Amino acid sequence: MWNNNVIDTWDQGTLYLYFFILFTTYFLGACSYKKKCAILASGEKQWFNVVNQGFFLILFLFLGFFSMLRDVGTDLPMYRNIFNNADLGAEYFSGQEPGYLLLNVFFYKIGFNDFCFIALLSLATLFFVFKTIRAHSDTIDVGLAFFAFVSLYYLQSFSLIRMYLVAAILLYCSKYLFEKRYFKYLICVIGCVFLHYSAILMTLPLSLHYIYQEHRHLFWPTLLSLLIFSFVVVTKLSNVPIFSRYDEYLSGGALKTGFGFMQIAVNIPNLFFCWYARRIKIRAVYVDVLFSFSMSALLIGILSYKVLMLGRSLVYYNIIYIICVPYILYKIGRKNKQFGALMGLFYFIYLILRFIQYMNEYILLDGLMPYKFISTYE
Repeated sequence: MWNNNVIDTWDQGTLYLYFFILFTTYFLGACSYKKKCAILASGEKQWFNVVNQGFFLILFLFLGFFSMLRDVGTDLPMYRNIFNNADLGAEYFSGQEPGYLLLNVFFYKIGFNDFCFIALLSLATLFFVFKTIRAHSDTIDVGLAFFAFVSLYYLQSFSLIRMYLVAAILLYCSKYLFEKRYFKYLICVIGCVFLHYSAILMTLPLSLHYIYQEHRHLFWPTLLSLLIFSFVVVTKLSNVPIFSRYDEYLSGGALKTGFGFMQIAVNIPNLFFCWYARRIKIRAVYVDVLFSFSMSALLIGILSYKVLMLGRSLVYYNIIYIICVPYILYKIGRKNKQFGALMGLFYFIYLILRFIQYMNEYILLDGLMPYKFISTYE
C-alpha cells in the first residue's frame, strides 16, 4: 500500500508518533462523551460530568501540545515571514488578506514573537473544533468525531495554518445551518474571507443546501448546471482578482487526465448514510446538511482534478465527517445497537484508510516528516 519512493525517506519514529496521536485521540474522545445521567443521583451526575470534562480537557492539551510545539509544515516559514515583517504594511504583502494582516500587526505590536503567534492560531483552531463537538456531544458519537478530525484535518493544519483555522471557525458557525439561519452563516463566510479568500467558495454548499431545503425540486437542475458551468470557467479562475495570488496552485494543479472517480468513491459512504438515515426515518436537518454538502464536495472534488487549489478547499467540508456522519451513527445505534456498532466500525476503518492515504500521498508534500519540536528552530 505504501509508495516505495516515499517509505524510503520516512522517519519511522514520526510515523509511530502520528498513529499514536490518532488512536490516543479516539480513546480520550470516547472517554470525554457527555453521558446522559438522568437516572443517576445528583452526586453521581456531578462525578460523571467532572470525569468527562476532565478527559475532554486532557485531549485538548494533548493535541495542543503537538500542534503548538511543532516545527514542521511546508508553509510554516511563510507564516513566520509574514509575522516578522508585519510592520512593513500591506504594500509589502500585496494581495494578502487584510484581516490576517491585521491579526499579525496587532500581535506583533503587543510583543508576541512568531512562535507564540502561530501557537495561538493552532490553539484557536483546536478551540473552535472542540467547542463545536462539545455543543453536539449529546447527539453524536464523540469518539468518532474526534477520530475524524485527527485523521482528516489535524496534521494538515500544521502547514496550512490559516485555511484550517478558517475551516474550524466555519465548523463552529455551522450551528446556524442546523438552526436554518442561513443569513447568519453567510455573514460568517464573508467575515472569514478576510482571513482566507478561498472561504468564498463556501457560498456554493450554502446555496445548494438552501435550495435543497426550500426549493427541493430545483436542486438537481441547479447542481447539473453548476457542474457544466464550472467546467467551462474553472481554468480561468486565475483572472479573478481574489484568486490571483493562488496562480502557483492553479498552474501546478492543472491535470490532463482524470474525472474524479476517487472523489466519487470517497463520497459514496456519505451518500449511503443519507440513504439509510432516511430509510429508518432519521428525519433531521443533519441528514439534509450531509446530503447537500456531500454533493457540493463531490462537485468541488471533481473540479479539483483540473485545479489543485480547489482540492484544498475541501477542508471546509469538515462538517460532514466531524458532525453529520457521527450524528447519523449515533442515531442508528439508538435504533439498532448491533447494526450501529457495525456501521461505526465501518466508518472507523474508512477514516483509517483516509489517514493512510494522506500519509502515502501528501505528508511529505506538506512537510510533516520528520516531526520536530520548536526547540530545533533557529
